[in-house]
Amino acid sequence: MEIILLYILGGMIAFGATMMGAFVGGSSSLILFPLLLLLFGGPYVSLFAVNKISATIMTLVAALVHRTRMTFDMKLLSWLSIFYFIGTVLGTYLLQYQFDENLFKTLLGAVIFITSFYLFFSGGRGLQDDEDFEMTTLLWFFSAIFFAGTGVLNGIFSGLGIMMTLFLVFFCRMSCITATGYMMVMGLVTGIPQTLYLLWSVDVDLGLVMAVVVGALFGAYVGTHLQYLKGNAAIKRTATFVLIMIGLAMFF
Repeated sequence: MEIILLYILGGMIAFGATMMGAFVGGSSSLILFPLLLLLFGGPYVSLFAVNKISATIMTLVAALVHRTRMTFDMKLLSWLSIFYFIGTVLGTYLLQYQFDENLFKTLLGAVIFITSFYLFFSGGRGLQDDEDFEMTTLLWFFSAIFFAGTGVLNGIFSGLGIMMTLFLVFFCRMSCITATGYMMVMGLVTGIPQTLYLLWSVDVDLGLVMAVVVGALFGAYVGTHLQYLKGNAAIKRTATFVLIMIGLAMFF
């Protein structure tokens, strides 16, 4: 009976995490994964795999919803997805090695804090409709480096999709909703093979997986539709708050 209640709690947490992640454009894993470790214990990689299942479900549902409401620049989407995939593959490979995470978490926390303050003081960036802009050679190169690097960190820690969303807002002049749509598609492209690899290589609790899948399905659906109901301003305010909370968590 106790384990069933834990499964139900895990599903509820997955619902809340994916609803928030779908709404702000990422970060669901940074909410869900620490709570899975706290409640269920067990091997890090095993719970990481369960966490990735939740994230992949979120990106699948959100990407399907966004696809019906926007048109994607396939050249830009393909370019960013390729380098994000390469970085994620490398990060997933590095999971097998034991290394000190504290330095990485501290540096990442500092970057997230800086990003949250920039987002707070960025005025109307991300609130208006998508702006017309042309990708320069430098921006193509910079985006490749950024998305590959984010992919490496996401492969190790997971939950950093919000950083890619903000890159698209800051540098590609997208609205928050459009940037989230791009992020969800990229997250799906990389999430499926990563999740399949983890499920093939580690044992997982099937009861917990089922609970998390159900929670993620409903959470992602609700969070994505809330984006279109509440608009870019609400997304930006929430994203700023989430970034500050994540930054604080990285230091503890």
